[in-house]
Amino acid sequence: MGKRFALITGASGGIGREIAIKLAEENYSLYLHYNSNEEAILALIEELKPHQVELIPIQADLAAPDGYKKLAENIFALHAIVLNSGNSYYGLISDMDETIVTEMVQLHVTSPFQLTKELLPKLMYQEQAAIVAVTSIWGQTGASCEVLYSMVKGSQNAFIKALSKEVSLNGIRVNAVAPVRFPLPCSNLSVQKIWKSSKAISRWAGWGIPKKSRRPYTICFPTSRPI
Repeated sequence: MGKRFALITGASGGIGREIAIKLAEENYSLYLHYNSNEEAILALIEELKPHQVELIPIQADLAAPDGYKKLAENIFALHAIVLNSGNSYYGLISDMDETIVTEMVQLHVTSPFQLTKELLPKLMYQEQAAIVAVTSIWGQTGASCEVLYSMVKGSQNAFIKALSKEVSLNGIRVNAVAPVRFPLPCSNLSVQKIWKSSKAISRWAGWGIPKKSRRPYTICFPTSRPI
C-alpha cells in the first residue's frame, strides 16, 4: 500500500492532537489544520517527526464563510477526513448574540458540509476511504445552557447519518464518535481517555471495525453499509 494521507481539522486541540499521534502511528501522512494556535501545531509536528510521515500544517478559520475554501485548496492526495474542529458556548438561549450563533453554525455545520463536498471527489476512488466526525453526546440528548452547541452537534449527527447512506456504495466509510466531554483546557478528562477516543475514531474509520463499542464516554454510529 502506498502513502496514505488524512486531514484532521482542529489538530491543535486535545482530541485533534491525540488523533494525529494515533494516525501517525498507523503510518498516515497528515494535513494538520489549525486556526490560531500555531504554537501547538509546531509542537505537534516536532512530536510526530520520529514517525517519518509527511506533516503539512494548514491555517484556516472555519468559522469564516470562506475558511473551508482556503483549507480545501491546500489538500492534494487524500484518503481520510477527521472533522474535529469546534468549540462550545455556554449561556441561555435568550442571551445568545447573533454573531456567535452565525459563527457556531458556520464552524460546526456549514464548513464541515462544504469542506466535505469539496474534498469528496478525492476520496471516491480510494481504497478504504473514510470520513469521521467528532460530535458530542449533547447532539443526541441536548443540554441546558448549551442549546446552541447541542443544536449544531445534532446537525452534525444528522449530516453523518445521511452522508453515510449516500456514499456507502462508493466504498467510503462515514461515522461519528460522540464523546461525553471534550478535552478543553478546563476539562479534567485524562490523557488516557483522550487517547482511547482517538483510537475509537481510527477503528470506526475502517482500520478494524469493532462489533460493539462499550466505552461509556463515546457513542459511535455504525451507519455505513459494509462494502
